[in-house]
Amino acid sequence: DFGNLVGTGSEQGSASSRTRGLFFRSGPGGDNNGIQFITIASTGNAIDFGDMQGAINQRAACASRTRAIAADGLVPPSTQTATRDFVTIASTGNANDFGDASVANNGGMGISSPTRGVFFLGYTPSGLTNVIDYVTISTTGNAADFGDSITATRYSSVSANAIRGIRAGGNTVPANINTIQFVTIATLGDAVDFGDLGSATGGFGHGAASPTRGVFAGGYSPSKTDTISYVQIMTKGNAID
Repeated sequence: DFGNLVGTGSEQGSASSRTRGLFFRSGPGGDNNGIQFITIASTGNAIDFGDMQGAINQRAACASRTRAIAADGLVPPSTQTATRDFVTIASTGNANDFGDASVANNGGMGISSPTRGVFFLGYTPSGLTNVIDYVTISTTGNAADFGDSITATRYSSVSANAIRGIRAGGNTVPANINTIQFVTIATLGDAVDFGDLGSATGGFGHGAASPTRGVFAGGYSPSKTDTISYVQIMTKGNAID
């Protein structure tokens, strides 16, 4: 046990530096714009950081060592947004406007290197999209096109090191998939097949990474699952339990 969040919530985005973890929170009804943080090396309850620009859930998020970005999402009850916020992780305070995504969407996921944030977009007003876009984290501005995912998918798990970002599973409405795909963050181009998860998994499982290993946990497969699996980021192959 680590501690407790400031309040109950679901469908939160998260990002971190080496010392602090941030949670971009939505409430039980998706109506909370709060940001909260923890100090990773200690244990204890989360502390209020500030507020996002609006109450938005199902946000993608990523970070460099200094700045975190919360991207896109669903404005309750059912409006997709292209809005992207940023905060300085080592401080506290309300989020500022960063720019806009390529298209309004929710259920996407973000990964990053120390300099670039890459976003696998999710569900748009026109349906699922396979668009990947990117930003330079230290600047502000609208996203630019990166390439395309193998599949048009939402609710994936993601992880990344400084070189490669991995997207695992997801939901293609109505089916979940077991596809793992990757991009090289410093380049532009379409995602490439990496391998497969042990089972088709979607529904907001989440991922984390060290410089060498990516870990994916939870989601729906097809019901709620507590499975944790991993891959070696710089190789290719199927996930291992």
